[in-house]
Amino acid sequence: MFSVTKNKGWILATVVLGLAFSSLVFGQGADPQTEVLLNWTSQTYAPNGYIGKTLPTGNSWITATVDAVQNGRVVNIDKENIYWYKDDQFIDGGVGLWQINLKAPEIPGDVISLRAEIPSLGGGALKTMDIPIVQPVVALDAPYPGGYASGTKIKVSALTYFFDTTNPLNLKYNWKINGENVKNLESPLYVELAPREGTPDGFSMRVELGVEDSKNVFVGAKRAISLIFKNN
Repeated sequence: MFSVTKNKGWILATVVLGLAFSSLVFGQGADPQTEVLLNWTSQTYAPNGYIGKTLPTGNSWITATVDAVQNGRVVNIDKENIYWYKDDQFIDGGVGLWQINLKAPEIPGDVISLRAEIPSLGGGALKTMDIPIVQPVVALDAPYPGGYASGTKIKVSALTYFFDTTNPLNLKYNWKINGENVKNLESPLYVELAPREGTPDGFSMRVELGVEDSKNVFVGAKRAISLIFKNN
């Protein structure tokens, strides 16, 4: 009698565990976990050697792409309906539309919210990402430790970032030295200071640069540095 009860209990336990395992396995198959991957790139300019992400500025183009992963595997979404929204407003949609191009707002300084949805993959198959729209940046390259410069020619170069251009020569440069405009430059990308003979130690030279994009009056960048002349 004891042995029969033991066997029945073992059989019942085995059945319960089997049903639980089947429910777990088939439940996962019926309701797969979906992750939507959203990425974007900007076509603004950055100098050679820049390894960061180029950021969009006013009126520049942004390319966005979407992918999906279910249960750890990449899903082919070429035949799925994909819908795109910017700031909760529908902008485009269609079968296999995994990539779109959109223009940033004309005036930089804001953030746009971009969302992609793939309804056929389940209610959680969506992703939202914020994209900053920035003012461009200009840096002044002056390789003089401590700001002390010497020699007959002192060179300061411009490095521009995130302007809506493929060539920095397409931008407008306005150089000033101690408040006076510098003209007749060999190249707008740099300025060379030539201290006159007898210039005393400690003479201060303030270099200012403003960079503009003629295509968009709301876009521009400024930078200034001070150098101190030192006799050799």
